[in-house]
Amino acid sequence: MIYLGGATLVMVLGLLLLAVGAIMLATTIAQSRSLPTWAGITFAVGLALWCPLLPPAVRIADGLLIGIGGLRLAWALRRAA
Repeated sequence: MIYLGGATLVMVLGLLLLAVGAIMLATTIAQSRSLPTWAGITFAVGLALWCPLLPPAVRIADGLLIGIGGLRLAWALRRAA
């Protein structure tokens, strides 16, 4: 068994839970049909792949996915209100 330090274990668990939550969010958005599915998927992919240990270029691309999906979801929610 590989030992991970306490902080590393917490980070891995947190990233795993973030990925699971992002997938559940995308699934819920797709099933609701009231928000744009592509935006939910883009947002969720960005969250699911987010990892602070990746190189800066990958983190920037990941941030763009989160930003584009999040902005479109926010726009749709604002228009619905």
